[in-house]
Amino acid sequence: MEILYRLFYNRRLMKYVLVSLLLLSFFSLGLVHGSSLVLYYNGTIIAHIEGEKYFNFVGENVSNLIVYGTKYNLTSDSIYFYNDSNVTLKYNALLKKGVIYVNEPYNLQINIFLPNNFSVNYVNPTPTSFQIIGKYYDITFNSSNVTILYSTNLIVSRNNNTNFLYIIISIMIATNTIFWLSNL
Repeated sequence: MEILYRLFYNRRLMKYVLVSLLLLSFFSLGLVHGSSLVLYYNGTIIAHIEGEKYFNFVGENVSNLIVYGTKYNLTSDSIYFYNDSNVTLKYNALLKKGVIYVNEPYNLQINIFLPNNFSVNYVNPTPTSFQIIGKYYDITFNSSNVTILYSTNLIVSRNNNTNFLYIIISIMIATNTIFWLSNL
């Protein structure tokens, strides 16, 4: 009890304890992030990389690449940075239909945005957050590898007028057949 009394009434000690708890909560809850990746289902990708020498592109046929913070060298599936400071890149890529696959050699926060009329069929690993924002799913991971399989929920409706026409024709044929058979 005396320890609690000293803790609460010693302001200097209290400040150290509160700052320590605050920093611990930031790091344990993942509120302080390093590298991050935002990926939209249509192939728009924004990455912020801190302290890494390279980045593996997500998707194929990278286009409209914009890089801030460093000079770089490109390969077919990666970008290598001249320095490992903060680098931001934005690009468009072709994603395989129904598949989102991220494979990086280091952990980063990955946010994937899918329209909420899509069905998410498979997710690996388990996301740290899954929420609906407007008309999109925001699926968040703290990982280096992510796989999502999804499908579109397209509602295919038949033309009701055509079905109705077939029913009327069938009824007319059946009625005429019965009428013809009854007159024999």
